[in-house]
Amino acid sequence: MPRASVSTLDRVRETLQAAQVDPELRERVLAGRVEREARAASVGLDSLAAPPVAARRRSKRAADRKVERAEAKLESA
Repeated sequence: MPRASVSTLDRVRETLQAAQVDPELRERVLAGRVEREARAASVGLDSLAAPPVAARRRSKRAADRKVERAEAKLESA
């Protein structure tokens, strides 16, 4: 089964977030009748959005490297 791209998943996420504040869009989502992606028009909702998948992966890798460095320092002490 083909996998969805990161950008496709981001557009789906944005559409679902927009449906939280738009009753008409919410009804279309629940009815399975969404024909194209949508974005919330309200100012300030960007801070509520989860970071894109690629950014979360980079962040996790950076955190993993910090843990590895800390463990190496503990071992050498």
